[in-house]
Amino acid sequence: MKIYCGSRANGKTMKAIQLSVEKQMPIICLNYYHKQYIEHRAYEVGVKDKMPEPILALEARRKVIGNRKGLIVDDLDYILRAIFNDNVYYATMVYCEVEKLGKE
Repeated sequence: MKIYCGSRANGKTMKAIQLSVEKQMPIICLNYYHKQYIEHRAYEVGVKDKMPEPILALEARRKVIGNRKGLIVDDLDYILRAIFNDNVYYATMVYCEVEKLGKE
């Protein structure tokens, strides 16, 4: 798994949109407002019609059955918080490649 990290307004969602179009993988998002934001940003850059429809995290299991391309998760920390109803401060993974995004 590769994780793109950065503070607010540093291109994380735009990177997810770019990957979604390129890889034809849906973006998993926290809620309906986040989904609308992703779709609006994709529309602004002219790729909404080329991007798979974003999927709400709570609907992901039902909607991705048979999807063999994989998934892209936007704002993983918020989604984990929603799933567990608590802050996740630490986690372990078998493999993770992190790329820092930011305005320089």
